[in-house]
Amino acid sequence: MYVGMRSPSGNKSSLIETAVLLFEQGQYELAAAVFRRLIELDPKDAGAWSSLGTLLLLLERYPETEAACRRTVELNPRDVAAWSNLGIALARQSRDPEAEAALRRAIELDSTNEAAWYNLGIMLGDQNRPSEAEAALRRVVELDPKNAKAWFRLGAELARLGRHPESDAACRRAIELDPRNTDAWVNLGTALVHQNRNREAEAAFRRAVELDPADARVWYNLGTALLNQNRYSDAEAALRRAIELDPKNTRASSNLGAALLGQNRLSEAEAACRRAIELDSTDEGAWFNLGYALVREEKCPEAEAALRRAIELKPTDAAAWFNLGAALLGQKRRSEAETALRRATELDPARRQAADYLMRAIN
Repeated sequence: MYVGMRSPSGNKSSLIETAVLLFEQGQYELAAAVFRRLIELDPKDAGAWSSLGTLLLLLERYPETEAACRRTVELNPRDVAAWSNLGIALARQSRDPEAEAALRRAIELDSTNEAAWYNLGIMLGDQNRPSEAEAALRRVVELDPKNAKAWFRLGAELARLGRHPESDAACRRAIELDPRNTDAWVNLGTALVHQNRNREAEAAFRRAVELDPADARVWYNLGTALLNQNRYSDAEAALRRAIELDPKNTRASSNLGAALLGQNRLSEAEAACRRAIELDSTDEGAWFNLGYALVREEKCPEAEAALRRAIELKPTDAAAWFNLGAALLGQKRRSEAETALRRATELDPARRQAADYLMRAIN
């Protein structure tokens, strides 16, 4: 506690000095109490209301922040900080239309207000409006090219837009500014995976593991990059670690199944895929991997059921159609198999030769 805090009966200037000192010391509750005293002395002191709103926001007391900021803008409609803080407080209360309006008002008053642009970008991203979020976040990095958080969030929005080389560049800039940002390393790795640069992705994910070895998501992503390189044993180890840390990680269980398939450990692969489906019956990848494992185990009726479920979830999966054809051939249902294989080659012409070979092999 700040020993030199003045009595509430002190004059206005001394109270302001005390409040500022408390703020600088991170004693936000005590600083807020001083600003409340200033408001008692002068209920129309817009500056005191605005400062109180800032402190309440830092204390994560969002309804109180809203009230203080609304009073501020009643007294001073051009208080940019109050409009910005009001927007943040409303967003934290899931009142997005009001929050957006407040943040846009702050920007209207001051187009160089970095905080308003940043928070607008975050809110738009949370609303799944990535193009608008991108525009707001680009404005932030124009205003402050060294804003690591803005570069990181910009990278995330570019990834959602499928612009992976640009996401790669934004993530690298975020990492230059903040090399210990685990999420930035993860997003960089993900952007590299989408560019089929799996060895570089592996390096990014390994760095993320060094920074946060207890994060299951990081191990899952590392396992996926290793799986994409057909390094099945290494992938298995990483994915098992992800599952240890988060037993409900559906995709880790599904990809573990794929890693085990790559090692011809079919019954273990089947079990891993069934576990993934228990966790999430809508995971198309788990149903596909299960179906593929069952085809290889020559459990064709079960494989058919799993692959039909995979196709129901993702009708454009050429691999699922192809393996469904194999499962049907295994049951000597040639006409249905031809239909499934034809659909596989329509979706992926590169599979035509394999489909033709499969049909000839059965004849």
